[in-house]
Amino acid sequence: MKIYNTSSRKEEEIKEKDVKMVICGPTLYDYMHLGHARLFVLLDVFARYLRYEGYKPLMLVVLTDIDPKIFKRAKELNIDYKEFINRYKREFIYDFSLLNIDLRNIIFASASDYLAQAHNNILQLIDKGYAYVNRSNVYFDITKIKDYGYLSEFRLKAVDLIEGKRSLYDFMLWNGREEFPNYIKSNVLGKGLPWWHIQDVSIALSNFNIYTLHAGATELIYPHHEAQRAILRVFNKEPKFWFHINLLTINGEKMGKSKNNTILVRDAILRYGLNTLRVYLLSKDYREELEFREDDISMFHKKVKEIGYGGSDIEMNNLNSKEVVNKIESIKGSILEDVIGLKI
Repeated sequence: MKIYNTSSRKEEEIKEKDVKMVICGPTLYDYMHLGHARLFVLLDVFARYLRYEGYKPLMLVVLTDIDPKIFKRAKELNIDYKEFINRYKREFIYDFSLLNIDLRNIIFASASDYLAQAHNNILQLIDKGYAYVNRSNVYFDITKIKDYGYLSEFRLKAVDLIEGKRSLYDFMLWNGREEFPNYIKSNVLGKGLPWWHIQDVSIALSNFNIYTLHAGATELIYPHHEAQRAILRVFNKEPKFWFHINLLTINGEKMGKSKNNTILVRDAILRYGLNTLRVYLLSKDYREELEFREDDISMFHKKVKEIGYGGSDIEMNNLNSKEVVNKIESIKGSILEDVIGLKI
């Protein structure tokens, strides 16, 4: 099987039969929207096809639960931070089940469960000369990686702006300057938290050590995946494939919480039906943007009904169907409990 490898700029064959994949998942401060759904439905079909072809896929989905947006949102709602992230972790996996994503070969991993590993990795980067302390924070020195920027075709932008950095492009590994509801005390670094890029790398290395493929939305190529690639190269653990799926847009803009233009997965399923939604999200090449249009999805609803799959048993615009809501609620607890031991 061949896929487009962002790193090599060409389609390449996946030769390993055991395909370990790391997927950069969402930040846990709201419900899943259709932008997330496009990524995960495509990856679900990808994993199903791999299995059909005799491969053994295993998908590690990274959940970001350490982020300023989460701390701010929990404070606004006057909810304990841990209670807040546990709630949205449950809701995220609930939405996974609603989308009929095959959960048998998926590991869900939260950044907050890997703080010690991330801290140790930061200390190793400092010892190796790839990272430095500046004003209580720790930054990765990108000049130590000769081809830093290659993954993103050298379209670099300044990140983590603060005085004292060696380069505008040096990215943060440890945040020791801000106050957080949860932090760790380091004998070397003081009080703080491992930051975004090192969180995901630490999760990947803790679970897989060596893996085949790193995937996510195209918007993550820079700085997130560029930074992760640099860290992984230091540890000699870079995967062969970097696999990216393009965005779902609405009115020409990325669908996202920051844009206030999201359509929630659970609302879309009630409105259009599961089968219609999955077929629609799969209707365009994964490397191209998918522009959401109501007329397009209505057309797919008709086509799905014509081939005998219906729109699941949820009809268009039947937003108040008690039968549908009860059916969804009935699977919510059982799936979560069976797969990861969470109870609603």
